[in-house]
Amino acid sequence: MKIDSFGVLYVIERPQGNGKIYRSTNSGNNWQFFVNGSDITFDLNGYFYITEGGSSNKVFRSIDGGSTWVVIDDLYDGDKARIEINSRGDILLADNFNLRISTDFGNNWQNIFTGTFLVLQNITIEDHLYVSGAYNMWISTDYGLNWTQVLGITQPYNIEINSLGYTFALSWGNGTVQKIHRSTDNGITWDSVFF
Repeated sequence: MKIDSFGVLYVIERPQGNGKIYRSTNSGNNWQFFVNGSDITFDLNGYFYITEGGSSNKVFRSIDGGSTWVVIDDLYDGDKARIEINSRGDILLADNFNLRISTDFGNNWQNIFTGTFLVLQNITIEDHLYVSGAYNMWISTDYGLNWTQVLGITQPYNIEINSLGYTFALSWGNGTVQKIHRSTDNGITWDSVFF
C-alpha cells in the first residue's frame, strides 16, 4: 500500500506478476480500479510510475494523473520489481538481480547494486536504502554509492521503519524460525526482539 501527498491510498492486488492497482480518495471507504501494475510510486511533480511484471516487465510513467502512460524502461528482470522515489526525486528500481537509479524521470538508468533476488525494502527519511537478497541484507547511507552488508541477519524478507526511526527486519533466521531484528541507530547495530 502507498499513500500520495494528497492522502490518496493505493493498494496492489497480486503484486507479483500481472497485478491490479486500486485507489481510494476517501480514506478507504470506496475503491476504484486505477491501472494494471505490480508496484506504484509518485514524485513531487505529481508524476506516477508503475512496474508491470509478468510477461511485459516494463516501467511506465504518467504525467497527467494516470490518464496516459508511456514506457520508460523495459529491461528489468523478474516479475516482482519494486519502484520507489527518494527525497531528491531519484527513481529506484529493484528487480531480481539489479538495483538501478534514474535521476531524470526515468529517461536514463544506472545500475548501483547487483545481487540475487533483490528487493528494495525501504528508503528512510534520511534516504538510507535497505536492500535484501536471497540470503543477506545491505544498507547504503549515500544514495546507493556505497553499500555495507548487515551481518547477523539471514534470509531477510521484510524491512519496515516506524515513526521513531527504528528499523525492523523480519527474517527466516535458520530457515525454519522467523526472527524480528531491531535497529535503533539506522542499521548500524541490531538486536533480536522476537525469537
